[in-house]
Amino acid sequence: MKSEKLPLKHVMANVLEESRMVLPGVQALFGFQLISVFNSGFESLSSFDKDVHLVALILNILAIGCVMAPASYHRQVERDCVSEHLVHFSSKLLCLALVPLVLSLSLDSYVVCKTITNNFECGIIVALFTFTFLSLIWYAVPQFERRRRNTRRAEDQQITC
Repeated sequence: MKSEKLPLKHVMANVLEESRMVLPGVQALFGFQLISVFNSGFESLSSFDKDVHLVALILNILAIGCVMAPASYHRQVERDCVSEHLVHFSSKLLCLALVPLVLSLSLDSYVVCKTITNNFECGIIVALFTFTFLSLIWYAVPQFERRRRNTRRAEDQQITC
């Protein structure tokens, strides 16, 4: 597997592009979460389901904050340059944003499924499936691949020494 080291400015451009890809989806979700409160059917939800939706909304706000923070930080701290610290900080925030996002999506999938099926257990199953699937493809698979590549790189270095 061939890879090449990118210049710092290209790495930062990639991080910002990734943030730009995530942000519209997170903002759209936020919009739907806000609108749902004002729909007539929202009142028919149980107090518990309303609370779950509120927690999902707050988690989504945290995700939005993490996704937008790198641009704010860059504008205020390193406007005229790109540093390894900025790239590392921005990458960590983008990955961190996915934690509240996966939780928000899972909680709201519970509320939607329970509302559609009128079945608590079905809502829990869908929420757990959502959480598991997104956690796997957003965290477990990349971490597995990262470890695999690091192991391969270490083995290659031992061979050349």
